[in-house]
Amino acid sequence: MIMIQYHSGSSNQATDAFSRLPDTSATAHMLIFVPCLTFLGALRLQLDTHYEYCQKSQLILASPVNHPFFSITQGLILHKGRIWLPWGLPIITTLLLEYHATPTGGHAGVAKTLARLSENFHWDGIWDDVARFVA
Repeated sequence: MIMIQYHSGSSNQATDAFSRLPDTSATAHMLIFVPCLTFLGALRLQLDTHYEYCQKSQLILASPVNHPFFSITQGLILHKGRIWLPWGLPIITTLLLEYHATPTGGHAGVAKTLARLSENFHWDGIWDDVARFVA
């Protein structure tokens, strides 16, 4: 039989620390966990040599009116403000790992991983790729 006994905060300091809110009068440091986008150099290298990406970039630059949901910013194609990637780009695997399988990704499941990825990136088949990766 398990017996649970109450111990006041003064005699149970380790547990008590977790139950208390931080002192708001002191400067608090809070961490926000977001994927680190240090791979942008590798991304640009892959995009600069990808035929489909270069073609699409030229089409958007030549006729932006014909591509209303696309723009080019700092050499990246954006689709509705998110970085557009051609399907099958090798760095997509890195993104899936970063947004799902790292400690900051948290193995969150399909919906949350897709939501987090979709904040920054878009590619055809993103849902299928995330579902397959998470499974």
